[in-house]
Amino acid sequence: MTRKDVDGFDLDPLVLGADLLDAAENLGEGDYFIVREGVGGVLTQGRLVSDEDRAAARDVIQKAIEPVRAARGADSADPEVVAWNAAAREAMRVIRREAQL
Repeated sequence: MTRKDVDGFDLDPLVLGADLLDAAENLGEGDYFIVREGVGGVLTQGRLVSDEDRAAARDVIQKAIEPVRAARGADSADPEVVAWNAAAREAMRVIRREAQL
């Protein structure tokens, strides 16, 4: 994740992990707030407002969840898969501005 300082200069990247599963396992509380701030910045800058942008975000989220499903035997009732899908639905609600981050 690329971050910028108050003057707009790049900060050292925040390496979340090799993939979504790795990031979820390694994300600490401080990292969570950095990611939340970064995503919030994207939303307040007026990005992800078109249907095309939202569809692209949805596709990225769905693609990111596939390794989780595969690792859990593609069992849609598996508690971890259920939790990831719930988080994805909530993320889409935030992207559509139906919920706050």
